[in-house]
Amino acid sequence: MNTNALAERVAILLATKCPRVYRDKPKDNPTFPFIVFSFRTVVSNPPSVDYNLFIDIFDNAGKSAREIENIADSIEMLNNHIIFDDILNANFMFESRQFVANSDLISAQAISIDFRIRTYQ
Repeated sequence: MNTNALAERVAILLATKCPRVYRDKPKDNPTFPFIVFSFRTVVSNPPSVDYNLFIDIFDNAGKSAREIENIADSIEMLNNHIIFDDILNANFMFESRQFVANSDLISAQAISIDFRIRTYQ
């Protein structure tokens, strides 16, 4: 499986939900709201390979959570999304969502969303 090709597709999908999307870590002083995604684990599960996709949506701590809740709602709509072309055969499966209050972060609030992406070769 081509992890970088999958990451590029994930970034494109997420950019339709929020224009500022980063893989693994944001740039310095990013504009809110923004998304950071990463693949923290990859598990071989023949005949597939499962990627655990972690998505964090950040916004300014002083703002209402309404905007990031809307972004999170739209990302959840990727449940059962399928990419099937010459390079990828991947199925997105929503797993969980958690709000992280600004008391747990210094200058931001966040929503974390987890997906499993099952890929086939």
